[in-house]
Amino acid sequence: MTTTPTPPAGPEPVGTQSLAASNPSLDRLKGIGLMIVAVGQFVAMDTIAKLLSETQPVPQLVWARYGFHLLWMLPLIPVFGLRRMISTRVPGRQLARSALLISSTVFAYLAVHRLPLTQLYAVNFTAPLMVTLMSGPLLGEAIGPKRWAAVLLGLGGALIAVRPDPGNLDPGIVYAFAMALSFAVYQIITRQISPYDGPLVGLFYAALFGFTLTSIAVPFYWAPVDARTWVMMALLGLFGALGHLALISALRLAPASLISPFSYTQLIWATAVGFVIFGHLPDQWTLTGAAIVVAAGLYLAFGERLRLRRR
Repeated sequence: MTTTPTPPAGPEPVGTQSLAASNPSLDRLKGIGLMIVAVGQFVAMDTIAKLLSETQPVPQLVWARYGFHLLWMLPLIPVFGLRRMISTRVPGRQLARSALLISSTVFAYLAVHRLPLTQLYAVNFTAPLMVTLMSGPLLGEAIGPKRWAAVLLGLGGALIAVRPDPGNLDPGIVYAFAMALSFAVYQIITRQISPYDGPLVGLFYAALFGFTLTSIAVPFYWAPVDARTWVMMALLGLFGALGHLALISALRLAPASLISPFSYTQLIWATAVGFVIFGHLPDQWTLTGAAIVVAAGLYLAFGERLRLRRR
């Protein structure tokens, strides 16, 4: 899973503010549409990972996810130029950011094997809440009592959605929260380096570092692969690359504070795919918990949008 890359609350990416101020309403609508398309791509990727996890080890799936992602990005080199894609002013933080994304992907694929997609995303949507929680000590941002309440309410909603049994805790739930935590720290670092490197640089480094690192480990976990599995593994990387490109394009057309609430349409995609392919329908507790997480996330997103307007 790519841990759904919900745009983090906080200052808009460099260049987005001016674009958002000068673009017509049509560009904002395109940005919203691209955000919905992006999260749909990520659901497709996670669905394939869930299907393949029945026969393929997780290290092999992560290798395929980043290896084919890198392969699908190669045609972009003549368009943008290799120097533009690899030039970074913060190499250490780019590597740390890539490592966190890989960690999040590993935990996601471990979790998706054990949990229904809707439960997985209900937990994944706590990542923006964790970003808010950590933005105080790591970014020096003030967190008022209302934001604290929203974060705690959202985390409680995630617990309602997965209903962990302390006496017999499903490892999938632990993996899901570890995924969300890794992705939250990833978003924090993304915010820290956004003034220095463009989004394509981060996208390329994540694919290159992910492929390099997993290539060292994958020989020890390799399982036989038939033609159908190769195609599905190639689609893992394709949907991941397309999803990230759609997200980058969305952020260039509209502010993150506008489009981030539409990332929650991922639950609609996940519910539909979960029922059609896996025969899973979320129960009332999963739906209730997910609704609470979404409500908390929307409150924080719209609150951030108001703060940006006041600035």
